[in-house]
Amino acid sequence: MKTINIFAPLAVLNNANAFSCRTNSALNYTCAPFISENRIEFNMVSMNMWNRIYKKTETTSSYNEESIWSLNFISTTLFKKCSATVALVLLSFFSFGKVTINDANKFVSPSSKITALAQSEKFLWIGTENGVVRVNRKNEKVVYLNASNSKLPSNNVTSICVRRDGNVWIGTANGILRYDKFAYVIVNTENSLLSENEITSIVEDRHNTLWIGTHTGLVRVHKSKFQVLNQKNSPSLTSDNIVSLSTDESGNLCVNK
Repeated sequence: MKTINIFAPLAVLNNANAFSCRTNSALNYTCAPFISENRIEFNMVSMNMWNRIYKKTETTSSYNEESIWSLNFISTTLFKKCSATVALVLLSFFSFGKVTINDANKFVSPSSKITALAQSEKFLWIGTENGVVRVNRKNEKVVYLNASNSKLPSNNVTSICVRRDGNVWIGTANGILRYDKFAYVIVNTENSLLSENEITSIVEDRHNTLWIGTHTGLVRVHKSKFQVLNQKNSPSLTSDNIVSLSTDESGNLCVNK
């Protein structure tokens, strides 16, 4: 076995010693300096080669990093611009595109007097002396409700209240029309404990209690139960003639007599 053949590739670096070492059948003391010397020389060459490779890699890496940085910068800029545009479109669609109470006048003829306003998630409700105008807040589709084409008990609308559960209570001079998102139902003295049919105001307080004002007292509706309050059973009421109802910033009921 010629163990010197292990170093045969290294011997090319020194022709004279390489030839003499290849002719030996085994390693000896005289070859030791040669092997050590070539190891050092090989290490130096290896380091030179490594430096070249490393420098080349480093240069290539730097170039790639610069290119990547440029691409990232461009993509980030484009993304920001596109995101801003999309955000504006969505904001316009969901916010500015929706009809609000401020737009009520354009859906009512100049000859009609607006007597009540309310809005739900889907509709803008406009009460007038000639009935109700229901406007789809998204596509502005308008539906006119009056005593002739609907269950509205009177064209003289006095109040509209959109409750937290989504139901709409429309007060008129001859009862209430309740909309439960599926159908219209009449509420009056015949099918409820309303003290009278002429409604002056309807509001909901922070406790989800509905209050109905009439000329003969105040009606409290909580969980479908009606309770009539007047001067006889409620000393805090100084008059049974409830002109209007409202709530303060905390959601408390305010009675205007």
